[in-house]
Amino acid sequence: IDVDHYIEYAVEKKDLSLVRAYKSYMHYYHKNKANIKKGNELEHYKLHFHIFHFIEVLIIISLLSFIHKFFLYVTLGMVFHIIQDLIGLFFVKFVMKANLGRAGRYYSLIYYLIKMKD
Repeated sequence: IDVDHYIEYAVEKKDLSLVRAYKSYMHYYHKNKANIKKGNELEHYKLHFHIFHFIEVLIIISLLSFIHKFFLYVTLGMVFHIIQDLIGLFFVKFVMKANLGRAGRYYSLIYYLIKMKD
């Protein structure tokens, strides 16, 4: 479970339990896995605020890496994580032939803010 997913769970459910957050995401994961097998559309994502997936945040943290080496490691972790997400999405869509419907993720804070107004 990613930190930003945990933050989302804690804010949305008003619950700080990491165990319950993990169980909630595992339930969601298995539900979508069953939908893929049946050929059903995946449960679409609400407009989630996953701050560590936004390119603008990655740019800011990348710039901070010039100030302190710690941010270089955070940047590398974020890049690795985003690449894993994209590979996973590719796998689900093209290898498993999942009907993604509206499922997906916003990788831009600006785009997120625009879609939030819709």
